[in-house]
Amino acid sequence: MIKHRDDPDWDEFHDIEITNWKRVRSAMEHENELVNHRLTWLLSSQAFLFAAFALTFQASTKVDVKPDQKVFYQFVLAGFAFIGILVGLYIQRPLRTAEIQHDKLRDWWNKSIEENPDRNVRHPPICGESPNWRDRFLPQSKFPLVF
Repeated sequence: MIKHRDDPDWDEFHDIEITNWKRVRSAMEHENELVNHRLTWLLSSQAFLFAAFALTFQASTKVDVKPDQKVFYQFVLAGFAFIGILVGLYIQRPLRTAEIQHDKLRDWWNKSIEENPDRNVRHPPICGESPNWRDRFLPQSKFPLVF
């Protein structure tokens, strides 16, 4: 049963608007946290691979390296580069999925506001401003392709 705000027995759990706002906001925070973790994994793994690549490259340029060892170093360097590409591609899909989910939640909330304009006054915005040119040019899901 929905109770009116002026009712002394009213609490926020009986107001479907407040409950929906909290559910959508919680889901958005969860998706943002997942994006944060995934980007951290991407940056950490790329930093580790870059450091390993640089150390291996430095070792391969020494004067006393034999020709058969140079071939080995080339394979190792190619392996580091290939693993870096795979990690970027592997993390791109979950980032895009989180971006789609975030957009669906925002669109659902905006549609519910259009149906009842009073909600826009009663609740704070569900997320930040609409995407700007920078977000359209390089969204979070395209960030792994930079690496």
